[in-house]
Amino acid sequence: MARVLPLFFLTCSLFLAACEKKEPPPAAPSQETSLPRPPDRPPFHQELFLEAALNGNLAVIEEGLRRGNQLEAEGEGQRTVLMQASFNGHSEVVRLLLKAGANVAHRDAARRTSLMYACTGDNMDTIRLLLRHGAEVNAVDGEEQFSPLMYAAAEGLASVVSLLLEKGADPEHRDRDGDTAADFARRAGHLAVAKLIEEAAG
Repeated sequence: MARVLPLFFLTCSLFLAACEKKEPPPAAPSQETSLPRPPDRPPFHQELFLEAALNGNLAVIEEGLRRGNQLEAEGEGQRTVLMQASFNGHSEVVRLLLKAGANVAHRDAARRTSLMYACTGDNMDTIRLLLRHGAEVNAVDGEEQFSPLMYAAAEGLASVVSLLLEKGADPEHRDRDGDTAADFARRAGHLAVAKLIEEAAG
């Protein structure tokens, strides 16, 4: 089941447009949804592939890969299947996509990465997988210069914040407005998380 969008994103209208899961991409026509398919069938509708990643439907992802659906094909906002799966923490789907060669460094239209999407929720297994496959812990988006640490801090995700700091996240990075991840946490009332980041900053 798709997560409800975090409160933090209520202030980021562009990100809401990129990540809204109450209205996932339209499903493909019903005749394209049954499995299994004969090996000579063409790839099914790309939106079905993207929706399956968002919802963690491993069987559809496996079938899509067998039928030639492209890992780096982009949906709305230039989001890939890896980004869709990462946002909802579907680790088994993420693991399969990474094994198949999905690009962990891909940027969407707002210059966000799969790791940034994963860090909006308590998706520890997914985050570890992405980091293990080379995700850049200090990447920043192209809108506000938010880092993965900032996304996690804004949601008060102490375990995610700790993991990112352990992996080298910069606690002193500032966004376009001059705010740090600790500022994000404190503003949202996550005082323990703010303290954790401040201690890492020294």
